[in-house]
Amino acid sequence: MQIVLAFLLFFVGFVSLITFFTLWLIRKVYEKEHLRKVFGLLTLSSVGVMVLSFVIIINAPSPEKVTKSITERGSQVTGLKTSEQKFLKNNKEIEDLAEKAEETAVIKEEKDRLAAEEKAEAESLPKEQLVKVALVKEDDSVLGKSNDVIYNVFQSGDDEINETISDIEFDESEKVLMVTVKGKDGLSEKSIGLGFYEDSTAVYRELAKDDRIDEVWLTITFPMRDTYGNVANEDVMGTYMSRKTMDKINWQSFDYQKLLDVVDGKRIYPQFVQ
Repeated sequence: MQIVLAFLLFFVGFVSLITFFTLWLIRKVYEKEHLRKVFGLLTLSSVGVMVLSFVIIINAPSPEKVTKSITERGSQVTGLKTSEQKFLKNNKEIEDLAEKAEETAVIKEEKDRLAAEEKAEAESLPKEQLVKVALVKEDDSVLGKSNDVIYNVFQSGDDEINETISDIEFDESEKVLMVTVKGKDGLSEKSIGLGFYEDSTAVYRELAKDDRIDEVWLTITFPMRDTYGNVANEDVMGTYMSRKTMDKINWQSFDYQKLLDVVDGKRIYPQFVQ
């Protein structure tokens, strides 16, 4: 574009030079000398314009340089666009990571809050009720199912589970379940003893259905009065039964009064023996 304008300027200067120089030579046309001077100055101006345009043409960059410059500028523009795209992409990735980090922090905060609430609730419970809380969360475990079975059998009146089951443990390596429960009261020592037999048989019958248990130890406590009139809960009946024995018994027709004849081990206060 610069070269085209220079050539156009050179052409205009050349035409002006011819015109004004011709008019300057024709002296007879002008009656006044100052007009001839004016055309002389215009002629010199035309020469100056031609010289200026010639200098511009000489100093103008070659087409190859112009093409190279355009290419370089195009590359720079492309590079800028690419850099801008990378910047926007990186910025978007940073925003996504920040958003994910914020979501993760919120989830962690919520989990920590729930865990803190559970811990505070557990710590606020009496020690004997902690067993109940743990068992409720393990409904599908041996402890969870055994807990339900034993509580349903030995529950008396409005007694809570922690009042009925004072201790329950399961040794996973040996597959041994150990339970301590409160026996039900009755009208006489005989009726109380029969209740112990019947309830123990019901527990063994239900626990025998769980193949994860190889042995059950069942201890029954009951308030006893000593010679001095003091009353305290004592282990009045304890039995244990192995998987082998549980599998031998026909539970549909078994007589619970014969429980002590089939168990693998026993200890019982004499007044409750039937």
